[in-house]
Amino acid sequence: MARRKAHTFKVKAIIHYKTQKILSLCTSRGAVHDFELFKRNLNQIHVGVFILADKGYQRIYTVYPNSLLPLKAKKQKSKKAKKQKSKKAKKQKSKKAL
Repeated sequence: MARRKAHTFKVKAIIHYKTQKILSLCTSRGAVHDFELFKRNLNQIHVGVFILADKGYQRIYTVYPNSLLPLKAKKQKSKKAKKQKSKKAKKQKSKKAL
């Protein structure tokens, strides 16, 4: 039988990126997702504050529109890289054919 952690305590701090001043401090007992903790303590965040969040806050726009998430990385290579790769492959095929 696997043992589970008996006590968990989550603390989330929102700080100003330039002054490093703490804008909001949220705590919760137990395993709570970061975004759920954010929604519970939304009233502590000042109106008009711009929030830069990580990918754990995927639906933050619906709750707090003045926010930004990092962009997803492109899974496919750029068109130029694909064209160059296909040109090299064509050249190699033509050399083998001769």
